[in-house]
Amino acid sequence: MHCRVKISNQPMLRSIPIATINGTSIRLHWTLLLLLTFISASAFVSMGLSAAANIVLLIVLIFVCIVLHEFGHITSARQFVIETPEVILLPIGGPAKMKQIPNEPEKELAIAVAGPAVNSLLFG
Repeated sequence: MHCRVKISNQPMLRSIPIATINGTSIRLHWTLLLLLTFISASAFVSMGLSAAANIVLLIVLIFVCIVLHEFGHITSARQFVIETPEVILLPIGGPAKMKQIPNEPEKELAIAVAGPAVNSLLFG
C-alpha cells in the first residue's frame, strides 16, 4: 500500500528564495534564520566574534551539504521526468518537494538512494 501526498504548487509561506538551480528554487525558512541568529548571537556573547563567525560558517557548510544531498534526489527524480519545484531549508534539514512519487518501487528506490549516495561522495 502506497501513501500519496498531494503537494501544492504554492511555495511554502514564510520562506525566502535564495537561489534557483535548474528550475528548482532553494528557499530559506524564517525559522532557520531565527536559529542561526540565536546561535551566532550566543556564540558572540560567550566566545567572541571569531568563534561566532566560525560557528556560522560551519552551519552554512552543513546546509550546503544538505542542499547537495537533496539535489542527489532531484537529479535522480528528473531522470524519471518528475518535477522538483523547490527545496525548503528548515532547522531540521531541507526536504525537496516532488510533484509526484513514482508508482514503480525501483524508481522510488533509485530516488531515495541518490541523496545518501551524494553524502557518501562528500564523505570520501
